Order: sequence, then C-alpha cells, then structure tokens
Amino acid sequence: MEELEFIKKVVVAAYKKQIKGKKFAAQDKQNKLYDDVVTECDINTEKYILSCIKKKYPNDNFVSEEFNSDATCKGRCWILDPIDGTVNFKNGVPIWCIQIAFVVDGQTNFAVVYVPTANKLLWADESGFYVNGKKFQPNLDCQTELATITMTDFSPKEKVRYKIQQGLYDQLLNKVFRVRILGSAGCEFSCVATGKHQGYIMTNPNIWDLLPGLFLCEKAGCEIVRVEQNGETVVGAVANKQIKEDVEKIAKVALNKTTKCK
Repeated sequence: MEELEFIKKVVVAAYKKQIKGKKFAAQDKQNKLYDDVVTECDINTEKYILSCIKKKYPNDNFVSEEFNSDATCKGRCWILDPIDGTVNFKNGVPIWCIQIAFVVDGQTNFAVVYVPTANKLLWADESGFYVNGKKFQPNLDCQTELATITMTDFSPKEKVRYKIQQGLYDQLLNKVFRVRILGSAGCEFSCVATGKHQGYIMTNPNIWDLLPGLFLCEKAGCEIVRVEQNGETVVGAVANKQIKEDVEKIAKVALNKTTKCK
C-alpha cells in the first residue's frame, strides 16, 4: 500500500531529524497534564510527520497527541503519537517509540510502531504482522499462571481510574507469573505481538496510545480484551483465549468493585 511504504520512511526520517542525538536533560518544555510531560522532541517530531503527510495527502485528517488531540477520526485519518513513553525518553530510559495508525472510514488499514533504541520497525496490514520487513508469527502458547502481563501507568490524581488500576494489579499478582509497567503502550503492545510478553492492558486509553499497538497484536494473532462498566474501560491484547478469559474476569471484578461506588 502506498501510504504504508510512505509512512515507514517518514517515521525513520523523523527520528533521525528530530530526535537522534538530542540531549535528554535539556528537553523539558512544559507540563502538558498534571502527571505528564512534553518535550521539544515530541512537538518537533509531530510537526515534521504531520507536515510530510499534509504535503503528500493534503485532504487527509489527523488525530495526534500534541496538536490534534480533540479531533474526530473521520474519512482518511492518521492517528499519531510522536513519542509514546515521553517520561522514559526524557529520562534516558530506552523504552519509547513513534507510533501511527491509518484509518479509513473507521477501519484501521495499517499501523506502524518504530522503536529506534531496539532498531525495530514493526508494522501490520491486512496481510499480517512484520518486524524489520519479515513476516512474524509469535509463539502464543502460554498458560495464565506462567504469563507476564504489563499494564498502563498508575494515575493517582484520577481517583476512579487509580482504584481500577489497583484492583487490576492486585488480582493479576495472584493469577499470573509477573506484572510489569514499562511506560510505553506502543512498546508494551509490541512485546505482546512478538511473544515476549503475554498481555498488555490499559484503562480508558487515548486513541493514539491504543490503536497502533492494538492493531499489531490483532494481526499477530493475539486476542483482544475489552471490558466496559459504567463508563470505564479496560482494553488490551493477550496471547490466547485462556489468558483472555482470565484477564476479562479480573477486569470485570476490578471494574465492578470500583464503578459501583461512583
């Protein structure tokens, strides 16, 4: 697909032009949210990628973290997170990525996740899931009690979400082998898609955090998890149906205990 080949080149160029070699300690620009940061690299990378897309596809739409976070995904739409895992990036932790998905009339056509620190360009389209140009089929055979599950960051100032996260964490500890929090949705979904971890779950995610990595996992053959209760959502991807059943049970308990008190 022309758009896929185009954007793969753009995200690599964006890293080389806007991120590579920048000094981490000098990058803070402002507090974007109460518990989040944005750097010059986030802003400049998003500007660069959007300008490339607009030049080639001037009539397309965008939902992007820094400049188009309130936009509606419609028609031909690009979903962009210029640096997913900004806190890691700012602190020199090599767990972050550039991620983007292309949606047409509500249907995801492809997604790209670029992890420069691991030299990994991952993408998926209707033909399957690929790592550095090679079609990849992960080993998804794992029992729940032997699984490593990662989950979204805790949000202590969002009281309901924080309680849901606590419930998920406490119950997962008693059901799976290990629980991890890496701080980058794209990297965590990529670990599931490549079989390194057996699941990643989020609570009430932004579309730019969720969609690219979720699509990779779907095309890699993973199972999609989505549980909703009273306006709160747990969503993610896991290796197989057994883990899905177990994680969904855990999510329902965590949501029920929390949302019935809202």
